[in-house]
Amino acid sequence: MRRAAAVYAPSRFLAHHIAARTNLDVRVVRPPFYVDPDGEDPTVARKLAGFVPYLLFFGRISRLKGAGLLAEAVTPLLDELPDLHLIVAGPEGGDPTVAQLMSLEHRAPHRVHHAGILPPHVLRPVIRAARAVVLPSLADNLPNTCLEAMGLGQVVIGPNGVSFDELITDGQSGVLFELGNVASLRQAIAR
Repeated sequence: MRRAAAVYAPSRFLAHHIAARTNLDVRVVRPPFYVDPDGEDPTVARKLAGFVPYLLFFGRISRLKGAGLLAEAVTPLLDELPDLHLIVAGPEGGDPTVAQLMSLEHRAPHRVHHAGILPPHVLRPVIRAARAVVLPSLADNLPNTCLEAMGLGQVVIGPNGVSFDELITDGQSGVLFELGNVASLRQAIAR
């Protein structure tokens, strides 16, 4: 990096991290949001109509993306909020938190559904039909999932401190919760 003419960082989080360790002047350059104009396939979104309204988690299903945190937060809410539904879309990472989140589908198949890996033209209508998108990442760097959801007009529930707070104004464009805190995530979802 020291030999480079410039250092690009897509978020203040990463820029501060690099600058603190290298004493380099790091500039933040935001990536643009792009929607493929070739059309969308609403087939899966229509199949999920029985779950409406639903929360959507999409992206890699793993510990770092908050799969375990989401499972812990949603489990009691399935009893407390009878209209709560959760759709999970994305590839499964190889850690135990995936099983923890996926077990909710077996516990409440009429309330939780894993839609699998959806290509962008299929995923966009699913995002649009969601009540909100929940992205409880434990570590992130200006997450594309957040940009995609917000670019499609969705409310995003995300943690503070790992770039979501650079995109979300709490109570206006989304809901922020305390990073890694199950109770705070549960309150944000209920809110």
